Amino acid sequence: MLGDGQSFQFEEATVSSYFRGKRGIVEEKASLLSLISRAGPLHIFKEKGRSVYPYCRPSREQVDQWASELLTEGKIASVHLDDVYYVATEHLPIYASLSESKKPNADETRALEYLRDPRTAAELEKLMGLDREGTGILLRSLESSNIVGRVDQTRGRFVYQARAIMTIPRQKAIDKALQRHLGYWAPVNADEAAFALHLPEAEVRTALSQMTEEGLLEEGRFIVGEHEQYMLKRDHLRLKHGKEVYDHLTVDAYQRSKLERKFGSIEECLRNYGEMGMLFDVARRVEDFRLEDWKEMRESGKVLSGRFMRGKVRYVMACDAPMYVKAYRNLSPNAQDRLVLQNLNDLEGASMRQLTADMGEVKEVVKDSLDRLDRNMYLVRKYDEGEDWSRENYYETYEAPEFNGDPKEEIVRRFIKAYGPVPLFAIRMYTDFSAYEIEDILSRLEVERITVGETASDMFIMSDELPALSIQAPREEEWAVVSLYDPSAQSQWAETNARFGDSWVFPILRQGRVVGGVEKWDMGGCMELRAIDLDQEEDLPRVLEALKPLLDFQSAQGYDLVRVKEVLGVAADEVTGEAAEALKVAGYLRLEGMWAKGATVKEQYSAEQLLRYAMHRQGLLPREAYPNILDGVKHCGGFRGDPAAFQRCRVKVPLKRMVEQGFLYLVIGLPEHMMYTNMKWASLYRSAKGRKLSADAQAMVRMLEHEGPMSRRAFFDLSTLGPARTQDALRELSKATVIGYGRSNRITLIPLSGEGVREARLQVIKLLFRNFGVFTAENLSRYIRFEISMRELRSLLAELTDEGFLAKGFLEKGDDAVHWVLRKDVGNIGRQVKDRDLVIYQFDNMAHYLYDLIREKCGSMGSLVMRGPTVIGCFRSRHSGKDLSIIDMQGEREAKKVLKDFISTMGWTIREKRTKAIPDWEIQEFLGKVMGQEE
Repeated sequence: MLGDGQSFQFEEATVSSYFRGKRGIVEEKASLLSLISRAGPLHIFKEKGRSVYPYCRPSREQVDQWASELLTEGKIASVHLDDVYYVATEHLPIYASLSESKKPNADETRALEYLRDPRTAAELEKLMGLDREGTGILLRSLESSNIVGRVDQTRGRFVYQARAIMTIPRQKAIDKALQRHLGYWAPVNADEAAFALHLPEAEVRTALSQMTEEGLLEEGRFIVGEHEQYMLKRDHLRLKHGKEVYDHLTVDAYQRSKLERKFGSIEECLRNYGEMGMLFDVARRVEDFRLEDWKEMRESGKVLSGRFMRGKVRYVMACDAPMYVKAYRNLSPNAQDRLVLQNLNDLEGASMRQLTADMGEVKEVVKDSLDRLDRNMYLVRKYDEGEDWSRENYYETYEAPEFNGDPKEEIVRRFIKAYGPVPLFAIRMYTDFSAYEIEDILSRLEVERITVGETASDMFIMSDELPALSIQAPREEEWAVVSLYDPSAQSQWAETNARFGDSWVFPILRQGRVVGGVEKWDMGGCMELRAIDLDQEEDLPRVLEALKPLLDFQSAQGYDLVRVKEVLGVAADEVTGEAAEALKVAGYLRLEGMWAKGATVKEQYSAEQLLRYAMHRQGLLPREAYPNILDGVKHCGGFRGDPAAFQRCRVKVPLKRMVEQGFLYLVIGLPEHMMYTNMKWASLYRSAKGRKLSADAQAMVRMLEHEGPMSRRAFFDLSTLGPARTQDALRELSKATVIGYGRSNRITLIPLSGEGVREARLQVIKLLFRNFGVFTAENLSRYIRFEISMRELRSLLAELTDEGFLAKGFLEKGDDAVHWVLRKDVGNIGRQVKDRDLVIYQFDNMAHYLYDLIREKCGSMGSLVMRGPTVIGCFRSRHSGKDLSIIDMQGEREAKKVLKDFISTMGWTIREKRTKAIPDWEIQEFLGKVMGQEE
């Protein structure tokens, strides 16, 4: 007790003995290196201040010899603080970063050139032409900047060499140096710590205060002294309780070292944790992760996906699945369930929708049965070209082999091995086993019960891990963006749920604690970061860096474009200041309504500019692009009718005449419309569709191969299938573009192009982009009438992008959708092209391309009257032969004139309902009646 009543927590002798025990006694060379590594910086080669000699049992000569060898081997290094000390080489960047860097003068620069090779002071003196004193001053100056170090010592003579040290931020270096000092020389006050490390007292006080707030240090009056003292939290706990007590920061650091460790293979990772919730959880932990390896393991059944962990969908190794089945299966299939299993076996896997249709059962009955079977692991999820949670599940039956042993014991063992130290309640939460079962299992396992924290809580760890826990040092500051199912996020589930509720977020972890979240969705061909939420705005650069593994993973899956819609509660358009600068530094580009990354096209255009570009690509602007019909077909792939051909070709010949002359054929192309085209394109469409023909259709193909082109009547006469089956086969062949109609309307067999389905589809997509220039994936899918699945379509677009045919980006202002565009046109998309007046008739591929615009203007199927990309009118009509009946029209006088010219070019006659043909000279009057005369 002091006179003022102040008491101290510990006896000085107790504390001194404790820390001397931590420093240990040197008995051999290895323990000398250990002492320097743990308790450095220390003096060596002279007994001054804090040196190694008081802790060494051998003679000084022996210690100096060992130290010289360690110096020569590069295991220890000299560092200058207020004098020359020695530290373990791996710690050199910490202490070198404490000194202020300075630019060498001319003599120092010359000396550094000489010291590229190891040299003694005498050798440098001779080379520099200086006296001994001058050389000594020069070396001390270079050493004080830590750009020269001592690399050898023999009989008191040192060898020096220039060095380049990768420094770390000064504040980080101060924190690390203080933690290392307090770990072996505590308790100390701020003045003593500043003196020991030759640092400004103010900086030391600030650092000590900050680390105390973070829970790394304990502050108090520990032994006799005038000022507040500091020591590591874990040392304080051990001194206070008189036994091995671990502080929470040490335990947390050890847990993170296990949860964030890297694995050499997917199997090693899954076997370690037992199960995983998302593929990203696996990918971010496996060195050189490859999707191809994962695909092979899923397709081969080596990795299964099912409700293996307490009813939750998890990935497990097939060899581990029986363990979970034995531990958690609690129901046997009833009669309805067995029927479902039998149908799934017959179908070799199916979705609920397919299963319901096949069984003819009520949907709810099948759904309930599937749910029971799924939760009791009679089913697994079939791998289907990807792991997309947004798609419907495809189930297949699973028959689990017998598991030999106690599955609950193995599940508990793996959990402690992967996550430990863990408290009892965490084991219960994870396994859903009773406390009695867990206690019984723990009594049989080789585990240790350890005491943690001020409250002396019990935790469990595998016995063989205790040595590693005891030497666990504070880890570097770690940031990670993880999934909700990630092992690192499990202990933070309550915090995440309280903060974000049911939102689909990826928690942001700092030192394993939730400090924010990223709401992430895969949509529209890109990854959308709908919101980035963070406690401290200044941490945004670290979060953007921590996002890279997730972005790389998504990129490997084809989502290499990223758009950010909100940052720190602020809409993307309104992000300014440091947050905006952080996004720019991280490679994000400010666009209208978003910040984007990964786009190969950086510019944005108005909807009008994009439409003008598409019309130019279509051969509509600035004038008819093609000299004649055959040239138009060659470039466009075909025309749906005369209106489309006449708008694009300068020499206008009716398409039916071209068919009769043998130049063109009438086929159902791709998209699935009737169109006039040549045999080359027709063959490509057939190959791209790749339809598997029925037996009847194949029989008709053989007949055409034998007989050649024939009339429809001859087709039915020669068929042995009967009228109804022949009609069905003919329809099937037409839709598959296996047949077309040539001169005299003769049914003609279309040959295959010789390309595989995928290659043919690539060629069709190339054709469409050459014709229109720009598409979103969704619009392209609709344009081709969903002939290709969206997943395959995205794969084809990715391939064309990778080969340099296409580029992509958020091209349209005010639109979040990803657009693909011809790469060769990038930079010319916004180029002004002269407009002209024209009609986009309803049976024109351009009208199909502008489906949404036509529905907006006409309310249903119709035609547009345009001046360049601007709609000046629209009309709905019926067409029969050369008769055109206009049902409704909108537009002013200029639109009427364009329509009149169009009708005249086509050689059509306007016919009113219930009236005969109207002469051409009455067209203007008729249009006036439909639309109302203008003043």
